[in-house]
Amino acid sequence: MRRRTFVTASLGALALPAVAWAQASSVRTPPAPITAQNALETAFLAASSNEQLRQGFRRLFLVSRVAMALSSRDPGTPPRQIELAPNVRACLIFTSAARAVSVMGDSAPIVMLTGREALERMRGTNVIINMNLTPRLTLEAEDVDAYLAMPNETPAPPPPAPRRSGSTGAPE
Repeated sequence: MRRRTFVTASLGALALPAVAWAQASSVRTPPAPITAQNALETAFLAASSNEQLRQGFRRLFLVSRVAMALSSRDPGTPPRQIELAPNVRACLIFTSAARAVSVMGDSAPIVMLTGREALERMRGTNVIINMNLTPRLTLEAEDVDAYLAMPNETPAPPPPAPRRSGSTGAPE
């Protein structure tokens, strides 16, 4: 019953069921897709339309800096929660500070953390990533646990730059 309640509430907030990649709603037209401004947003956009890229997005999300909405500016304040329906609440994460400001305004309290750190603070709650933006992702508490169960990984270093023909690699 809880999942059905959350799905209904999520649809009302322009989100789809857990781990669904929301693209549209019959309630109102969603905003146009964001233009990626960082590697996480590039991966999010790609994963929203390609299921094979979603695992890579999840890994990148956990190590990327994200903006977590806070309930106040006080130190140690809990994450902000919004009510989607009676007894159905969700915390908010954005893929950048700019995305958080575009949705919540420039005076909204946020903190920049890794995705893993943000989800650790939100454990046991529902989470909406990029609320009121496209794409957006809704995670139920069980989905948050699944993300956190993924191994800690550091992103692979970028490949070395190609050497110029005839270069020895020694400084010139």
